[in-house]
Amino acid sequence: MKRKHISAIVLSVVLGMSTFLGGCGNREETTTAPEESIKTEEGTESSSEVRGEVQMWDGYYEDTSTGLLSFIHFYEDGTYYAQYFDGSVLDAGTYQVLEEEMEYNADSGADGDFGTEDDNTKATASQVVEMTSYQSGTAVKVAFIDDQLCDMSLGGMANHRTLTHNADYVYDPDVDETAIELFVFYADNNIGSNFILSHNRTFVDVTGDTFQDGSWEMTEAGTYTLIYSDGTEAVLTVGADGRSAILTKSGGDELALKNTYEEGDDLSGAVILSLVAEDVEAGLPMGVDLRLDCYGDNTCKLIVEVSQIGAEIEADQGTYSVTESYQYTFNFENAGNVAGTPDYASATENSLDVAAVYKADMEVEFNGSVTPLSIDSELKGTYVMGGAVQAAEVVNTLTVDDAEVGLPMGVNLRIDIYSDDTCKLIVEVAQLGAELEADQGTCTLDETNFKYTFDFEKAGELISEPDYASATAEGLDMTLAYKAETEVEFNGTSTPLSIDTVLQGRIAAQ
Repeated sequence: MKRKHISAIVLSVVLGMSTFLGGCGNREETTTAPEESIKTEEGTESSSEVRGEVQMWDGYYEDTSTGLLSFIHFYEDGTYYAQYFDGSVLDAGTYQVLEEEMEYNADSGADGDFGTEDDNTKATASQVVEMTSYQSGTAVKVAFIDDQLCDMSLGGMANHRTLTHNADYVYDPDVDETAIELFVFYADNNIGSNFILSHNRTFVDVTGDTFQDGSWEMTEAGTYTLIYSDGTEAVLTVGADGRSAILTKSGGDELALKNTYEEGDDLSGAVILSLVAEDVEAGLPMGVDLRLDCYGDNTCKLIVEVSQIGAEIEADQGTYSVTESYQYTFNFENAGNVAGTPDYASATENSLDVAAVYKADMEVEFNGSVTPLSIDSELKGTYVMGGAVQAAEVVNTLTVDDAEVGLPMGVNLRIDIYSDDTCKLIVEVAQLGAELEADQGTCTLDETNFKYTFDFEKAGELISEPDYASATAEGLDMTLAYKAETEVEFNGTSTPLSIDTVLQGRIAAQ
């Protein structure tokens, strides 16, 4: 059964990034002396750039050399927001303007190619902008000359770009920014008990009995002071690996959080049954997926999955009861009583299909915005006797590194084979820390000749080749020739890929 989670970091890739050959620092205009001090490193003087009456945080710094808009907006409070390639890659964090020297590539030389270092024109900047990303914690320094960001990498994918200051642009965060969920944590091993921290200094806390939200300030790396809407305060301390956190409330009580939800032996907080419906019309510009989760403590929640923004939004909640004949009765806050009907014809020794028609009008809140929804849809799922819903596990993997797929850089490819005989092709973009699904399908293993037969949506039928000479008591190697024209999609942007490669893996002895 398909399960999705909120994405902590919003990332994608874009094809068609042309090489930009323009230099930096050759403009006739000069920048006036810095006037207003901002956050600096200890012992280092620093200031904001002023061109006449223009401030660094007016408008944004932009580049269109790839054919797509990339920009960075600097806020007066020492934070920044960046969108690269028409919003396909997003970033946010803190910045400093430092008075220090930095060598950079001012020109690509006679051959017009920055990749050949021997003839590149080098220059030295006396000022740099240091940007530290909230997501990665990595600090990147960029030469800052004549109110331009010079020799800069856009999202780690298009290098040697010059971003010029469009100070006249009227920047509106509500219009120009897409919310980036920096951290998504879960409490008590419960997917419905979560904490979300977003780049725009807002957070949502549903780890308790009620929905709470508020604003935050980062007091030091990994430590966030939370100010709830009711005026109370708390502290979120994120582990160095970003996978766990401690939420310390005003009274001193501590709550451990993790960025994953794992099924446990105690089913009180585990999902016993999930009913789903895909691509449902709910009054939004796009279709959404619905998921009705039934927990072991007889509570239930209706979740709206909006894949375009990688979000799961709780739309309704309540309780449920079930008879010995598996007739379900749900009692929702918005939809009221809803009947769950078993399909006895589907019954096996350990499973039974269940369906429920959910109908209600409601409002959902996400990042401070309230959106009305109108839902009238049938959700379906399978009840597995005697336990929680178990997600399919990866039982085998084939990989290839640094594959050419039509992007400006090589990427790693991975085919995951799951315990439910499904499979997925994943594109790993190491520069961004992103994994994007490019193909999916089903697969079967012929245990007589150790060949997998794949049936992909894009690549069609493919058969792996075992290497019998590699056989040992532990297993044997295998290869798979994958060839397809496909695409990856995230946040509404699609990027075409052309893949023709061979992946390698190993079949373990049973």
